[in-house]
Amino acid sequence: MRSPYTQDIGVYFDPLTQTELRRVRCSRQDEADTRYRAAKRGLRRVAVDLLEGFETSDGVWGQTALYLRDRIQGTPEAKPGREPDMRPEAASAMKEALRSVVLKKAIDAPGWVALRELASRGAGESAAVGAARRLIGNHENVLFDVCNPSADENIVGSPLTQLELRRVPIAHAAEADAAMREAVRLLLADAAPVGDDERGVWAQLASYLEGRIQDTPEQKPGRTPDMSPEAGAAMKAALRELVPLGEAEVEVHPRAARLDAAYKLCLNFDAVLKDVTNPSADQNIVGVPLTQLELRRVRCASQDNSDASYCAAKRGLREVALRLLEEKAETPEQAEVRTQVAAYLQGRIQDHAEQRPGRQPDMTTREGEAMKKALRSVSDGSRQSP
Repeated sequence: MRSPYTQDIGVYFDPLTQTELRRVRCSRQDEADTRYRAAKRGLRRVAVDLLEGFETSDGVWGQTALYLRDRIQGTPEAKPGREPDMRPEAASAMKEALRSVVLKKAIDAPGWVALRELASRGAGESAAVGAARRLIGNHENVLFDVCNPSADENIVGSPLTQLELRRVPIAHAAEADAAMREAVRLLLADAAPVGDDERGVWAQLASYLEGRIQDTPEQKPGRTPDMSPEAGAAMKAALRELVPLGEAEVEVHPRAARLDAAYKLCLNFDAVLKDVTNPSADQNIVGVPLTQLELRRVRCASQDNSDASYCAAKRGLREVALRLLEEKAETPEQAEVRTQVAAYLQGRIQDHAEQRPGRQPDMTTREGEAMKKALRSVSDGSRQSP
């Protein structure tokens, strides 16, 4: 093997050019060398940074990444008669980085943050919630698995198993991510019936928040709006859906506006709940004199889970967020991706030890049953809400 310290010969034994440039000095060109590994990580970071520059509303970055991934030649055998673009190790690293760019860009981070916040607030400890938390905590690896383009290796380089399962093409990673979020949303939905007393609390909550939300500077001069006008309109539509229940007003609002409203509500969930149930007649939740005294809050004996009205208000807020976060397939192609995701994950989930001896189950049997039920709902497009 040619020494990495050779000063006058390039990687393909041609004369070096740009000899004034300083290379990374390694004792050997493989993973055993610390400096080689550091250089490899640096190249991956460069690839990510370059591809981030291609991001546009029409998905040019994704097309670019996929094109480059398929275009890179790392061995002479890959394209006989043409010189490789780079060494095999570098080509593998670059392709891995480009694949990672596509998948990471497909992940809707605010949507997952909102779902994580909901899963930690008033969701209870049911099998469905347990399954939701598992997928939230591991959603990136699951997406990488669902969209793994390799025919023989899994996402950690081990031989593939369950070859009969059909994965989703990496170009549809964003749609796959949306399908996974919808499965979590359905798992977090509270299927318990809504009683008359709870409906009354939800009506108070909806009325109060609809009057309380500020979505333009002109509404309250000198105060920063809570959200954009588009997000405010989506939030108010979701609140109106609570009373009466079942009317799908929020669906007509753009997805970006609904997600923005849900994200802000979930990040400020505790403060909003305290405001809605604030028992004080003259001070807000931070001790400042109350404004908008005409708005009627939810009356609670105490602001904790021992109070039925407080619990009803918390559930109402969760329901508003879940309606805002709903992910519906808008095209036949999106519906087909959802069907593929649901089928793949239903076949992939291990919920008892006997399924794959020697491997730790992904979740409990009850959690697996709940997850598969949610995936079936994602596939057929059914809507779950109280």
